[in-house]
Amino acid sequence: MCGVTNVTATSVARASKRATHIHIATHGFSSAEPSTAAALSGRSPSSIRSLTPLSASGLALSNADQYGEAAIVKGAILSGDQLAHLDLTSCALAVLSACDTGIGDAPPGIAAYSLRRALHEAGAERTITSLWPIPDHETQELMVEFYRLHLAEGLSISDALWKARMNRRNAGATPRTWAAWALGSTP
Repeated sequence: MCGVTNVTATSVARASKRATHIHIATHGFSSAEPSTAAALSGRSPSSIRSLTPLSASGLALSNADQYGEAAIVKGAILSGDQLAHLDLTSCALAVLSACDTGIGDAPPGIAAYSLRRALHEAGAERTITSLWPIPDHETQELMVEFYRLHLAEGLSISDALWKARMNRRNAGATPRTWAAWALGSTP
């Protein structure tokens, strides 16, 4: 789906079935931030609070901002629940290059209901997600470096992410731009 401009929840589900690597660069929202979740999903903040944590988290896809409350019906929002029901059993790495994809509501004693958790529930072996809002340009630079190190130079996922982050730090980037990225893996 590289370079696809009209991405919907259905097209993501179809393309991800046998994918070994998935990278989605878009806007993300988390139930941990109800006002952001409301703005990106076209829902009211009070309706966000009434949803399950994964239903209130998601990714804004093509034209999400044009549909308002109909965005989910139109497939312009991929909710955490929908993400958790994808078949990612062939996926070695899923990257959500979007804000707040690694955070979510965390009831006592239970792992956070985040998009990272949804990816693991869907079967992804490893994930890279963000822990706070991230700037587009600097994120692109870090991801290009990560993939160069991992795919072209053969570093492991964890070593490539660490080295890409350190390269950005050593180039003078602020921690806000490189420290947000967290690697998760299934047990």
